[in-house]
Amino acid sequence: MSWSCPDCVRTFAQRPTLHSCVPSDVQAALREVQPLLLPVVLKLMELVDDWPGVRWEFASGSFMAKVPTTFLRVRPRSRDVQVTFMLDRVVDEFPVTRHFRQSARRVAHAVHVDDPAQVDGQLLNWLREAHALCRR
Repeated sequence: MSWSCPDCVRTFAQRPTLHSCVPSDVQAALREVQPLLLPVVLKLMELVDDWPGVRWEFASGSFMAKVPTTFLRVRPRSRDVQVTFMLDRVVDEFPVTRHFRQSARRVAHAVHVDDPAQVDGQLLNWLREAHALCRR
């Protein structure tokens, strides 16, 4: 069962979760994204927005898609957007640049995107898989 902080209203998989209560103003955070990378962030957000149960939070420089736990983290950086998603298996193929075990059943994977065209069918399938995994 997920837990929501009574002060910042962010949700977490477990109760209580150590965190900093930071306002989660997604719209204000979008205004701070570099214009060159904003189309990538917006494309990722728009693609998953209509999926069941998805809501967005912003904290610590990342946009997080939750259902209620985070299945997708979109982190704009200086030259690209780091896209991190959870799967129940290791994917060790391009364009995955890194993977690490998050828990016994979840492996985080990172992909770096600098153009909306790189948000392709392969990445979208992994995001669908991550969404389904985190909804269980």
